[in-house]
Amino acid sequence: MKLITLCADDFGYNAAISHSIAALATQRRLSATCCMTNMPYWPKAVELLQDIKDTLDIGLHLNLTEGKALYLPATNQFNPLRKLLFLAFTHQLDVTLIANEIRCQLDCFFKATGRLPDFIDGHEHVHHLPVIREALLTVYEEYYPAHQAYIRIASNPFNEALRQSLRCKKIIIIALTGALALKRKLIDLNIPHNNSFSGTYSLNPKENYAALFKNFIKEISRQGIIMCHPGKQSDPYLDSIALARQQEYAFFNSDYFSTILTTIKLTRLKN
Repeated sequence: MKLITLCADDFGYNAAISHSIAALATQRRLSATCCMTNMPYWPKAVELLQDIKDTLDIGLHLNLTEGKALYLPATNQFNPLRKLLFLAFTHQLDVTLIANEIRCQLDCFFKATGRLPDFIDGHEHVHHLPVIREALLTVYEEYYPAHQAYIRIASNPFNEALRQSLRCKKIIIIALTGALALKRKLIDLNIPHNNSFSGTYSLNPKENYAALFKNFIKEISRQGIIMCHPGKQSDPYLDSIALARQQEYAFFNSDYFSTILTTIKLTRLKN
């Protein structure tokens, strides 16, 4: 039986997503979630963690593309992912400003929960990118001198990522834009991280998510992380992947997923 960490992303994004994740966690159908502390709904969402905080790994979903910045000056608006990619790879990002934004999002998590996150990852995997990953590692060493939290890596070794990209091209793009580079850094610094990753797909609601999830289980190694994005009734006008979220929520809330849970064991990666 595989031990798997099933992590629901985007807790705090809005009410529908936050309540959906809390509901699934209450049913023990998740073992981790990551929080967006810069989104307007976060102060209310954090109340939902009270009844589930001891059953999940609860992480920071570092957000540099949506919502308002907590530190960055001027308009306090982030760049969309495509522009952020360009700025990162042309080294036009200010590592000090990014590090301060990370500190603010961590501090916001701490003030709301009374604890530091069990792990850190990035919304749209931004924590992998050049400059951003250097800023993250600097802040991580400040906040976790004993390396008591893990950093999530959204990729597998290159050959495996290349093979999986036949199913979804995003997989190799994520690997090559920084996931593999960050993993090498984590190994060098002896920072805990997941040994494998799955859950990436097109987020097209026309895809058969139940069939996809079977592939995710095959792809993942023991004690790896599967990413998901459940969200019942998330608004398609305000949330670009709302329909995919709804399909995922229906799957994880189904009797069919109950049968899958008899073949795998959901576990927390944090020791």
